This record gives sequence, C-alpha cells and structure tokens, in this order.
Amino acid sequence: MGATDVAVIGGGLSGLVAAARAADSGAKVTLLERSGVLGGRATSQVEHGSTLNQGPHALYVGGTAARTLRELGVSWTGAAPHSPYFFAESEGALHPMPTSTLGLLKTNLLGFADKIALARALSGMTDDHALDDVPASEWISRLVSGRARNFLSALVRVSTYAADLEQLSAGAAMRQLRLAGNKGVMYVDGGWQHLVDELATHTRARGVSIVLGCAARHLSREHGMWKVTAEGTEPLFAHAVVLAVAPRVAHAIVPESEHLLRVANECVPIHAACLDVTLAKLPNPRHHFTLGMDSADYLSLHSAFARVGADGAAVFHVARYLRGDEGRGDDAARVKMELCALLERAQPGWQEHALYTRFLPRMVVSNALPLAKSWGKRAPSAVADASGLFCSGDWAADSGMLADAAVASANVAGVLARGTLAARAVA
Repeated sequence: MGATDVAVIGGGLSGLVAAARAADSGAKVTLLERSGVLGGRATSQVEHGSTLNQGPHALYVGGTAARTLRELGVSWTGAAPHSPYFFAESEGALHPMPTSTLGLLKTNLLGFADKIALARALSGMTDDHALDDVPASEWISRLVSGRARNFLSALVRVSTYAADLEQLSAGAAMRQLRLAGNKGVMYVDGGWQHLVDELATHTRARGVSIVLGCAARHLSREHGMWKVTAEGTEPLFAHAVVLAVAPRVAHAIVPESEHLLRVANECVPIHAACLDVTLAKLPNPRHHFTLGMDSADYLSLHSAFARVGADGAAVFHVARYLRGDEGRGDDAARVKMELCALLERAQPGWQEHALYTRFLPRMVVSNALPLAKSWGKRAPSAVADASGLFCSGDWAADSGMLADAAVASANVAGVLARGTLAARAVA
C-alpha cells in the first residue's frame, strides 16, 4: 500500500474522529477497516424500511461526542425522549416515571421521606473527583435506602449502561448522571448510521484515504517507521499509528507490547442483552418507556421520538444491562424470554404485529468500565513501550463514558499522532 504519515486501524466512530483530527494538520492519513462498512457498533440496520441501531443508542447532547461531531461538520436532527407514557416498574407494578422535580414529588413510586432523600441526593451531585475510588453501589447506599436506592441505581444503570455498580466508580457514575440531567439525550433521525455516514464524508473531505475490507494483522518497526502488515495486500508504512480497536485486538496486532497486554487483561467490558423489534402497529399506544427499579431492564419506543420507523412502524429497543456471565451460552435463552415478557407487559400481543426481531445476547457496550479500584482511570492514549503508537476507543480515555469516551480518546490520539510528525520535523 505504500507509505503514509498516520495509519489509523479501525473505522468505528473513534477511528474516524482520530483520522479526521490527525488530517487537520495536513498530514497524510490512511484508515484501514477490516469489514466492508464503517461505523463498528454505531452502524444501523434497515429492515422493512425501518432503521434499527445495535441496541438502544442515545446521543448525550452536552457530551464530547456531540461537541466533536459538530466541530467536524456533522449535523443531525432528532428529539429528546419525553412522553407522558413513561413508566417505572417496581415489584411487578407500573408507576408513572418521574422525569422532573415536580414528577418526583407527585409519583406514588416513593414515600415522602424517600422523595426528600432522593431530591437531596440528585441536587448534591458535583463534578469533582473525590468519589472516583468509591464503588457506585456504596455511594448510593450512603445517600438513600429502600425504593429510593432502587430508583437511583436504575438512573445510574440507564445513563451508564452498566449493571455492575459494585465495580463502577461513583465519580464516573455521578458525572454521567449530571450530563444526562443537564442537557439530556437525543434519539437521532435515521439512527446512528446517519452520524457514521456524515462523519465518513467529512473525514474523506479532509483527505483521509479509507480502505475497507482490510484487516491489519501485525505491527512491527522497520527502518524507523511502523510497518502495518494487512491481510491480502502489500504492507503500509507509517510514522505514527492509532489503534482504534478493542484492547485485545490491539494487543493481538502488537503482541510484543507489555503495555497493551496489561491493559487488555485489566479492562472490564460492559455488556448488554438487546432485543430490537419492529412492529407494524402499536398494540398499546400509551406505553413508550419502561425502566426497571428492581431489575436491570429497559424498554424504549425510539420511533416515538426519532424518524426511524417506516410507514408508521414502531421500533422498540429492549435491553438488560448484564452482570458477570449473565446472558452467556445457555443463559441467553432465559434472558431473551424475560426481555420478550417485558415487551409483552408494555405491548400485549406484540408478536402478532412483529415485522422483524433481532436478539443480541451479549453486545459489548463499552470495552472498559471505569473502575473504582482504579479511580475511574482507563488506559493512556500513548502506548508506553512503543514510540509513535497510540490508542483510541472507549477504553483509552479518562473523560466521559460510552461514545463520549470513545470520541474523547480519538481527539487526543489524533492530535498526539500528528504531534509525532511535528517532532520529527523539528528533529
């Protein structure tokens, strides 16, 4: 393939942003993506004219991803998920879901004392890092008890997509809750595929060469440059490389790196089971959302807020935030049955109207949970034992979670990669 200034391996959101940032300085950038499409977990699927993301996806309006996408020229439309048909499920009963201070005061989900304690807890959250080494479960138990504890735990799960609150950093959880509460989230018209397609267009416009169907297999040093050995093609030589792939894939590409081996072993992924469903019609138009108080389950009618359903079709994303080995192997059938039952409670007889159903038993939501034992910190962008090698992804950033973490690390990795070129020029 010849030579380039910066090679980016991986064409998800993080890889595309890293490539765009590196190219902003005028560097020659080549991006290699092993599959035939860009986007990774942000790709969407069209079935019967309706668009389904890979499980529930929401864009945090005030987050790093939204801000960076706007800076790179990406535009989108959509709406925040607000509806009178939101419910909290507790002990088998449905309650109107409080989505505001007034709603919290009116709900029959909580007693008066619990309401006061929860309101104090939510109003007392800050952006400092004093709680980074405290497990989220411990922090929640300090603040509230009973149903209020279940409610706050549910808010943490739905904003972080993480169920393992015993390992999750309370500081990371608190900052994510504040982000959700300050400006909220948006469901994107056309699904996240729209963001991928626009970002790819603006990345190419910066001169980035994107090669699809090209799987990088190994990195090695040769004549002072990185040699990228890829399947079925000539090697690519680069002065700097950004690995925008999962941590274990990164180590497989650079097996000599002790740094990447340690990171791969220390990362704790976040998994979710996702039931994605398109219905020809809604059996119950007055139920748009369910959040489990004493379960890690979630249901949302995305087509009520974003243009993703064709010809009046309803697009549901039903999910369970998984703990440990839940949903693995034979357990996947149980999880799917329980998610189907959740949809049945919201939309009785939904299977009679199903146009398409897809079950993802253990989707990787994020490659690295911010751990309390690590003060919420994740891997640095620069690979310590490999000069000119950088990491980009939701496992290589100390800022934000989910897509925000992936894009934050991409901003850093892209700038560091082009900085390597500037250092070479000075030398």
